[in-house]
Amino acid sequence: MKKFQLIFLVSLIITLLIPSLMIADANDGPVTPGKYTYKITPDSEEWGDYSPPELRNILDIPLEFVREMDTDFLIATVLDYPYIGDILAFSTYEQGIEVVSSRFSGLDELLKRKDAPQALCKEYSNLCSKLGTDALKDNQEPFGFVKHRVLEAILMQPFIYNYLSQTEINSVIESSIGLAKSENILPIHFRSETPYSQEAMDQDLLRALVFTPNGSPVIVGSKGELLSPAQKSNMDNYMALIYPNATRLRSATTMYNCHSYAWYSTSASNSYWLE
Repeated sequence: MKKFQLIFLVSLIITLLIPSLMIADANDGPVTPGKYTYKITPDSEEWGDYSPPELRNILDIPLEFVREMDTDFLIATVLDYPYIGDILAFSTYEQGIEVVSSRFSGLDELLKRKDAPQALCKEYSNLCSKLGTDALKDNQEPFGFVKHRVLEAILMQPFIYNYLSQTEINSVIESSIGLAKSENILPIHFRSETPYSQEAMDQDLLRALVFTPNGSPVIVGSKGELLSPAQKSNMDNYMALIYPNATRLRSATTMYNCHSYAWYSTSASNSYWLE
């Protein structure tokens, strides 16, 4: 009987240890309490030895681990994902979210969570409060403005904000305006006190007719500059760290997009978006 009890106890201990061993293998790095530890980070010496596709493959988290995370922990994991800022590198937030979620299981899982809207709303308010202090200067949130814009991009999606109460929407508005005043940046874009999609915002663009270098007429839009110097600096530093082998031609801007740069004008004075 004692021998049976001993065997059972050993088996139980092994069973309990297996998930921890699997997680340690998935992380393969120092464990930070209450925080997911990625196998490799931009601060790792070997980061520059891999291509972005290789790094995204290394950084992706097995679905069984992602699904076990509670939503608050998952949001923190998603915001710490090194390539989460890629959402902001597309012509629309919708495109960015679609691409990044297809590459990263964490974001894909988060967007499916029923409690994600409320948890994202809370995280946004917390981050705005933190950025309104000296968090950036103290290096508590070195890429705080990138995370801030990523959260805004996600909150603006209909499948998120449609499930927020008016009280929660008001909380987002108040947090955004408070940070905008203290940091001299633009607040989240709203229509009738409700965030709306990038496509809807694009309908409000000032339109113009221009000609490509080959003489083809195209309709373009004009947004103007929506980024503050602090936001530009934060995004420039972020991109330099995430893409160490890339050469930055200019700072982040909302004056023009990649399509306009490629098909209309590479000039720094370009002020048009081309879809």
